[in-house]
Amino acid sequence: MGDLQVNIMRSRILIAFAAALLLGASAASAQKSGVAVVDVKKVFESLREWAQAKAQIQNMADLVKLEDQSRQQKLQQMREDLELLPRDTPNYARKLEDFELAALNRNVWLQYQQAKLGREEVSRMEVIYGKIVDATKRVATASGYQMVLVKEKPLKILEQGDQIKDREQLWDKIAERKLIWWSDDLDLTDQVRTKMDNEFIAGAENNK
Repeated sequence: MGDLQVNIMRSRILIAFAAALLLGASAASAQKSGVAVVDVKKVFESLREWAQAKAQIQNMADLVKLEDQSRQQKLQQMREDLELLPRDTPNYARKLEDFELAALNRNVWLQYQQAKLGREEVSRMEVIYGKIVDATKRVATASGYQMVLVKEKPLKILEQGDQIKDREQLWDKIAERKLIWWSDDLDLTDQVRTKMDNEFIAGAENNK
């Protein structure tokens, strides 16, 4: 093999090597600056921590229901006792006032308890959402992503219940979208959920 052929072969090898390095750097750069997606609702609804929180809130709701049933039974007894009394008497007026106050107290108490349950649910959701954001950040950073968007459901123009009467409403519907398309490779939903479930289980084990 002559010197010319050797030099040509070396040049080809160097060019191929440089191209490989360039492609590798470009791929790494593309991934590092890429954008991923996470289905926040799917993560939320499948988390062990949220399942536990829902069960605890349901237990609280059940206790409120039992207490309310007891209060309603007392009101029913008061109503029945009231019906036995002759009207237009001081005793009837006094018992009627007691009944009305008890009924008002029950309504106010029930509204307060329902609002309290609502606040508790929102508070739990806020805490878990913060954990989802943190877990998403860690998963995305480890995978080389610098931004994560909320994954949206595919847009179905003729979804049941949608009342799109003209093209302007259709454009408004389309304009609400933040994402048009994404690759499944960019979906970190399952990774985030798995990470959070594993950390929740580990935390539960440590608290035993």
